[in-house]
Amino acid sequence: MSLSSLFGLSTSTMGLDIGQHSIRVAELTKSQQHASIKSVGEAEIPKKLIDKNQITDIDSFVAVIRTAVANAKPNPIKAKSVVAALPEAFIYTRVIQLPNLPPAEFKKAIPFEASQFLPVPIEEVYYDYTTLGVREDTGQTDLAIFAAPKTLVDGLIEAVHKSGLELFALETKPTAITRAFLPLGVDSAVMIVEIGSETTRMTVADHGNVWLTTSLNVGEIQLTKDIATKLHQPPEQLRKYLEQNSKQFNPDILIDVVKPITNEIISAARYHENRDYHAAKITRVILAGQGTTIPELIPTIIKSLRLNCEAGKPLVTSNSDVNLKYAVALGLSMRPI
Repeated sequence: MSLSSLFGLSTSTMGLDIGQHSIRVAELTKSQQHASIKSVGEAEIPKKLIDKNQITDIDSFVAVIRTAVANAKPNPIKAKSVVAALPEAFIYTRVIQLPNLPPAEFKKAIPFEASQFLPVPIEEVYYDYTTLGVREDTGQTDLAIFAAPKTLVDGLIEAVHKSGLELFALETKPTAITRAFLPLGVDSAVMIVEIGSETTRMTVADHGNVWLTTSLNVGEIQLTKDIATKLHQPPEQLRKYLEQNSKQFNPDILIDVVKPITNEIISAARYHENRDYHAAKITRVILAGQGTTIPELIPTIIKSLRLNCEAGKPLVTSNSDVNLKYAVALGLSMRPI
């Protein structure tokens, strides 16, 4: 069974973004880019509910899904088909090259190649792949392989079913967030930087395909602590303080705090552009994730980078500003059925 296997059919889709600390859901008026947002919601995940490649308590996980759906606003979520993404810590990804082989031999080679980088036997994972392109000079095919533990995927299927829903497809978060921000047919390289609760993930999409993902163990929680310490403010009051005093403190304080992120962005951009797969030069950096809701953080990162950098604008329509923490869930819900 591949990661994109079909489990059910429906005319509308719910995006189910499963993180380390929360589940976020989204539904659009129809599953495509530039559709309108119907509803978004979230719910916290209890500690250890996902542990050691499995959901430790299916019924409790079902309760979290139902709470996220119940919390959705401004409209009730009606979709029954689900496109989900698991936490990146549990997904194995790798871009590999294969020679130009006959189709039958090509398919046989993929599980062998995947087994070379997987930390577990290939019999213990579901895997899928996406062809990125064929190199004109060597004839080799570049492809991205994705794999997820069977124990975790099977538990997710059971939990979704018990929630009264059907799992239509399982995707990676980089694939979903790329769909959320980049229109079809984009002919350049773009980096999407998602600042989560504990980590920041950089995704490089070149001509619409995800070629590189990397992460840094700095997220909203650490950024809030570091900024609060420098400003001598309690972390729980930091957002209010920044909103009220943004013009009264030295912005270099924030520049220093975001340096680990900006340095990693620059490093990832250089790494991509110097790879041997004829990478395009990165023309834009898009910022997303719940960490971008920290006041003054986006302007500070933009000021710190020499690259063309901007706050993300998901390819959906809404009557109000879209909270960038829902970017992955929106990208999942955009997947056509």
